[in-house]
Amino acid sequence: MHASADRSRVLGTYLLVLFCWSTSWYAMKLQVGTATPALSIALRFVLAAPLMFAWVAWRRGPMRYDLRTHALFAVMGSFMFSINFLFAYHAAMFLTSALVSVVFSLAAMVNLLLGALFLGQRVTWRAAAGALAGAAGLVVLLWGDVAAKGLGHAPWFGLLLAMGMTLSFCFGNMASAVLQRRGVPVASATAWAMPWGAVCSLLFAFGSSQPLVFDAAPRYLGSLAFLVIFGTVLGFHAYLTLLGGIGPARASYATVLAPIGALLVSSVFEDYQWTALSFIGIACTLAGNVLILGASRRKAVVAAAAAAADTATPSATALPGATRP
Repeated sequence: MHASADRSRVLGTYLLVLFCWSTSWYAMKLQVGTATPALSIALRFVLAAPLMFAWVAWRRGPMRYDLRTHALFAVMGSFMFSINFLFAYHAAMFLTSALVSVVFSLAAMVNLLLGALFLGQRVTWRAAAGALAGAAGLVVLLWGDVAAKGLGHAPWFGLLLAMGMTLSFCFGNMASAVLQRRGVPVASATAWAMPWGAVCSLLFAFGSSQPLVFDAAPRYLGSLAFLVIFGTVLGFHAYLTLLGGIGPARASYATVLAPIGALLVSSVFEDYQWTALSFIGIACTLAGNVLILGASRRKAVVAAAAAAADTATPSATALPGATRP
């Protein structure tokens, strides 16, 4: 009975993550063209940060850090919770929310490349094949849904913005990886990164030539509340719970399934039209993600086995108290 209850709890948490990540893209789309994007982003994380801090405090996580760590929080927050979303809001002006979410699913591929460049991580043939499949799938998807319909160059500009979104998020991931290597818990890092992201968005809002426009319409306020509660706090809480329950390798497959949910949402609310090329492109993109995440999972298993061997062997060279990345 305990095993069955645990499986049901994991399944429920997984479904919550998929719901939050599949629907948040359309909720963001509802805010495009109403209020100033930078202001919308700042409001989202100004409201979400106190809830995240409350959750860290409830979990009795560490809250105080030095200035050098806060500098990393600022880098993580600026890329992950500000610049990333600025690109996303502007990309949504040219693409459906579903297509933006599919481009974002290539974050696994970009993380792979950045990890090889900046963290010295080895790229396996399986991961490289996954990256190529994902990139090819995206080209096919965009060609089938954009170029073949004679929509001009604007959607391709939206693709460039969406790639900027993904790249910014992955730069934030690199900062997060450095923080984790320094022993900072993910939840604590995220709680501090959110207000830094809000500050970055406010600086952009006040420094740009765009007028500061706030939309008090129920549609905007409802989408803002949804993004704060489901897209940020509940979604992140559920994903962290999933990480602890089934591990990062299997939890990461939510990034593969969420774009499918976003496509279904877009089909209902944005009249997204499915074509043969759409199916082929999405299949290639998802297969590429599966290959990359499968390679990461195998690498994690090997690392865990090596760590276990070090623990079991008295002559292990690891220093006392040292941790392995």
